[in-house]
Amino acid sequence: MSQENVEIVRRAYERLGENDPLGDWSWFFEEFAHDELELRPAGTFIDSAQSYRGREGWAQFWRDFSSTWGEWHYDPDAFEFFDAGEKVVVFARPVGVGEASGIEVTQDEAHVWTVRDGRMVLAVAYMDRAQALEAAGLRE
Repeated sequence: MSQENVEIVRRAYERLGENDPLGDWSWFFEEFAHDELELRPAGTFIDSAQSYRGREGWAQFWRDFSSTWGEWHYDPDAFEFFDAGEKVVVFARPVGVGEASGIEVTQDEAHVWTVRDGRMVLAVAYMDRAQALEAAGLRE
């Protein structure tokens, strides 16, 4: 089952590459996420809440987040996926261009997804890869 979870998360990231992450996320909930998905951002985003829940919470996070960026995507060559049972760790590299500044910003981050019954139910973001692996019960 855990390899199935990795494939679910991997497909979600592939589909993200086909969609505008600053746009409509209905595809994500239709195909991958549970309606009550909880997102816990890394805490590095100004004015972000500690937690966002459900479709509306997810949409609120992306509305708040997208107000800063004129362009934003993940570097598709930077993904790494790690199997941790019902959890999947993803190392990712987002690339954004500031709306006001026009400056490109790149950073590495990690996401820990909990998958139950074929649906993503919890997303926790980390700026430190070791913390993400530890949260999923893995080590470097």
